[in-house]
Amino acid sequence: MYYAHSNGIDKNDWQTLIEHLNNTAKICGDFLFDIKLEEVGKLCGLLHDLGKYSVEFQQKLDGKNINVEHSTAGAVEICKLLGDKSLTAKLLSYCITGHHTGLLNYGAYSDNCEQSTLCARLKSNRKIPNYQYYKQDFLVDKKTEINLADFKFGDNLDYCLSLLVRMIFSALVDADFLDTEKFIQKKQRDNLDKYDFKKYRDLLNSHLSKFSNLTGIVNETRNEVLNNCLEYALNSRGMFSLTVPTGGGKTLSSMAFAINHLLNNKMKRIIYVIPYTSIIEQNAEVFKDIFGENNVLEHHYNYEYKFDKNGEITQAEQKLKQSSENWDMPIIVTTNVQFFESLFSNKTSRERKLHNIINSVIIFDEVQMFPIDYLKPCLLYIQELVRNYKCSAVFCSATQPDFKNILNNDLQVKEIIKDKAKIFNVLKRVDIEYMGIIDDEKLVTELSSANSVLCILNTRKHVYEIASTLEKIFSAQQINKKVYYLTTYLSPNDRKLRIKQIKSDLEKGVSCVVVSTQLIEAGVDIDFPVVYRVMCGMDSVIQSAGRCNREGKLKEAKTYIFTSNSKFAVLKDNYLKQTAEIGAVIFKDKTLNLSLEQKAINYFEQLYSFNTLDKYDIIYEFQKSNRCNLTFNFENVAEKFHLIEDNQVPVIIPCAENLKILEDIKYSKYPLSYSRKIQPYTVSIYENQLKESLKLGDVALLNNAFYILNNKNLYTKKYGLNIDTKNQFLIG
Repeated sequence: MYYAHSNGIDKNDWQTLIEHLNNTAKICGDFLFDIKLEEVGKLCGLLHDLGKYSVEFQQKLDGKNINVEHSTAGAVEICKLLGDKSLTAKLLSYCITGHHTGLLNYGAYSDNCEQSTLCARLKSNRKIPNYQYYKQDFLVDKKTEINLADFKFGDNLDYCLSLLVRMIFSALVDADFLDTEKFIQKKQRDNLDKYDFKKYRDLLNSHLSKFSNLTGIVNETRNEVLNNCLEYALNSRGMFSLTVPTGGGKTLSSMAFAINHLLNNKMKRIIYVIPYTSIIEQNAEVFKDIFGENNVLEHHYNYEYKFDKNGEITQAEQKLKQSSENWDMPIIVTTNVQFFESLFSNKTSRERKLHNIINSVIIFDEVQMFPIDYLKPCLLYIQELVRNYKCSAVFCSATQPDFKNILNNDLQVKEIIKDKAKIFNVLKRVDIEYMGIIDDEKLVTELSSANSVLCILNTRKHVYEIASTLEKIFSAQQINKKVYYLTTYLSPNDRKLRIKQIKSDLEKGVSCVVVSTQLIEAGVDIDFPVVYRVMCGMDSVIQSAGRCNREGKLKEAKTYIFTSNSKFAVLKDNYLKQTAEIGAVIFKDKTLNLSLEQKAINYFEQLYSFNTLDKYDIIYEFQKSNRCNLTFNFENVAEKFHLIEDNQVPVIIPCAENLKILEDIKYSKYPLSYSRKIQPYTVSIYENQLKESLKLGDVALLNNAFYILNNKNLYTKKYGLNIDTKNQFLIG
């Protein structure tokens, strides 16, 4: 008898190898049924642990302290069975060899058998234990092959096939995990893929009915956006754009499209992809309120699960944690980072979820925030998801980029809104005017003369300089006007309180000046009669304008764009410099009497023309020629693809509100169980700043789990972390 997994001393409780292989084959095949690869999935699952049929592996299960390579055997055998020239054998060999450690680089035929490449693993002189005992349990169907006629490949054939490898790999890894999990826990997960989207549609319709009787041209226009989405949802799968100005009800309308489109096309789940964690938390909360907390998975790096008093994850949260591993939930709300880094990773933990993207509606919110250095590889994978994996993609934005020159011509993006010009005209609540170059003195004068005003600047130094100058002037002249400062140097809790105070002042008609970085541009529902924005990219300009006359109560409202010559406004980031320069070109050209939407299109055309859109040659790592070579470098791509290059570390800011939590953390055996509770009281700093701060004693380590601000003089609730411009914290 050959075994796959041990569980105690009594072998009657062990899982036999043939049972595990059959179970994995069945699950893997089911996962790939929608793309007509059920038999290929079964074959992959059946062969993945072939190496466990060796005497050596069985000795390891019996307790012998030896390392046994078991994931190469299946790949070697499939190449023998189907032939070295078999496309199926080559693709599946990536999946089988990597099902524990991750997808490998192809390597080269000259690689020696000790190297960790696919070529090295398949070398005939590589020593692997004898696994031929599998023939006592089953025989393999040698006719199983991937039928490429079932797929519609455009250009970049190898690049397209690399995603096919990822999908099969994902199905195999998840099937393997799920069967092993079931054996160990003696139970199967509940409600896999049993989702009632008709019920979810009813819940959404009930929520939307609250707004149906609201009067006024703005509300009528929002209903028109919704109706356009409901009508277009009847279309078959494809790539769609939803171009709606700020305040047009895009979030709920896009979800209405997604649910109705899913039901019309018999699809499986909805994945809502958002660029910022600040927005994801807000939108996820909205969806949880509508559909129920158990039906919405909020998956991003900042999400922490709820723990009980013993430091264990609660039963309800355990289901969410398990679902975050493979996305077996009806509605997923995640970030660009999580979605795209999973697509381009090679690790089992990241790739495991990919097969659950098959047959999904994917909504990309604020699509103009797609990572420009990786834009082409990302878009081509999205197009491939639509073309061959039964997905629909919806690109949402008020400033919709035109991707037609990046995408393959056979599958283009269709706009959902019938009359965009009308929608934008009705929802236009602000005029945008370019002021030219101004200095800080002029800016301060402008802000001082306004009753209530929002000023958005590019650097935290500049925000501090303008806000502190205004405070000095108002104090000296005894002007009764509040000044608010907003940057990420304030903890999330203090920012939240500050924004609440600002909203209250605006509602009461109290005069205030708010000086902020771009953090206020998205995910903050706030309404000013006038906005000033230092020159930036067109997408940010329009986001900023969305904070002006947001509710449309004023007949006239202005957003002023200006170029600053202040030393505090200098941008260090080359990309931000570039976007500001292109934005300036668009605004300075007085001959371009264009709509704001057309200006945005021109902006993105210029931005894309100045960038490669594949800075790290991701596509080349798969597609080295026009021929089908299947020489994929999965490890190389995983190392290259990182949307967040600067690692930041959260530092806890001690305050009256968190003293009890800090005391609990200090003496807890499970300090990390407090991560979620303490997160609202943290400010993130860069790793080099952390090292210097630890050296100075300004930051200390708390219970080997968290960093905490030791020098309390470096934080105030007014200006956040360190108002002293000479300190190492204040950068950019």
